[in-house]
Amino acid sequence: MITGLILFTIALGVFFIMIEVFLIPGTTIFGVAGAGAIVAALYFAYTNEPAWLGNVALLSTVGLSILMFFLGKKMGQSQSLSLVEKEIKGRVNEQEYFEEVQLGNTGTAISALRPNGTIKINGHRFEAQAQNGYIQSGAHVTVVEIQHQKLIVQIVQE
Repeated sequence: MITGLILFTIALGVFFIMIEVFLIPGTTIFGVAGAGAIVAALYFAYTNEPAWLGNVALLSTVGLSILMFFLGKKMGQSQSLSLVEKEIKGRVNEQEYFEEVQLGNTGTAISALRPNGTIKINGHRFEAQAQNGYIQSGAHVTVVEIQHQKLIVQIVQE
C-alpha cells in the first residue's frame, strides 16, 4: 500500500516538473511542488521501506524523469499544448495600408460597429468607428473622417 503511494507521489512530482518545464514555464509553483513531492516520496521510501526499495524508488524517479523529458520534448515540438505565443494573423490598421485610405473610400463592415468594429477596404482590415449609432455587419460604409489611427465611417447612402 505505502509502496504504491510512494510510486504515485514520485510520478506526480515528475509530472508537475514537466508541466513547469514544458507547458507553463516561469510559474515555479509546479516545479517546487514537483520537487517537493519527489523529495518527500524518496524520504518515505528510505525511512519506511527496506533500503533496496528506496533504491528502486530512486531509480524509478530517474527513469521516469528521463522518459517524461523525452516525451515532453516531443510534445513541446508539436506546440499543440504549449502556451507559446502564436503569430497574430488578424492585424488591423497596419501603417503601410493605413496611409492608402482616403476620405470617401468605401468598404464593408466585417463586424458590427457599435460604435467600434472592423471594416475591410481594398482587401485590408481596419478598426473603425460609426459616426452615428450602430452599423450592422456586412453593410457598405464610406470613410468620412480620419482621426489618428482610427477611421470614422457611415453607411453608404444608396
